[in-house]
Amino acid sequence: MTATFGSETRPSPSQELHSAPSSKSSSMPFLSQSDRYRRTAAGRGHNHPARPLTGVEDRLDVVAPDAGEDGKQPWLTNLLGDLSTRGMVLSRIILGLLALGPMTGYDLKRHFDSTVGHFWSADKAQIYRTLAQLVADRCAEVETVAGSGAPDRQVHRITAAGRAALAEWLASAPERHVERDPFLARVFFGGDLDDDGLRSLLARRREATEAKLERFERMRAEAEASDRGARLRLATLDNGIAHLRTELAWLDAVEEEVA
Repeated sequence: MTATFGSETRPSPSQELHSAPSSKSSSMPFLSQSDRYRRTAAGRGHNHPARPLTGVEDRLDVVAPDAGEDGKQPWLTNLLGDLSTRGMVLSRIILGLLALGPMTGYDLKRHFDSTVGHFWSADKAQIYRTLAQLVADRCAEVETVAGSGAPDRQVHRITAAGRAALAEWLASAPERHVERDPFLARVFFGGDLDDDGLRSLLARRREATEAKLERFERMRAEAEASDRGARLRLATLDNGIAHLRTELAWLDAVEEEVA
């Protein structure tokens, strides 16, 4: 695959994974949404009028006794907003990758595992679901390319509408970003660990950080910045490298502090 840090050339062809992941079946497949609501509410001791569950609420089976008039709690509103923001950013990142050249879902997954992995992650299901929505929104178009001795490939291309949506997003204010780090949560409560447990916690983090730093530095050494766009892409990798080096220095300080 051609690295996106170099010149803006089309990635090398690769075999398309043409079987999109299927959504998980409901744990109560034969009940209507309102029936599911009543059954779940009854099981939790709630006596609310039936309210259909949709979207994220449907998947979470959200029923709360202290919900507001709209049936939602503040935490759920925040969760829905966070998921919506993440979905928007993912769709724009995919549009940005498609602007570099036509790609299959498999090509995009490889980019998320490598060239953009230092600032955003996405699994295969998220990528295919977002691609389908972009096509439905006419921000991308898909073409079936017959494979030579291999399965057909579903190649996606950005459209004029997609380029307009990407340009609008690039010029907009950055979305609110909420940092969540399970490791730091463990450090916060690490006073309850014994010495061996704390050393193990910090050592695992150091090992993972060093491995990621080695990978990023190797990518940096192999990359070529042939134009302004490539130099900006490299700048994001440099940002990731700087953060990892700072993390290692911080680990040194923590280990010295608690020694």
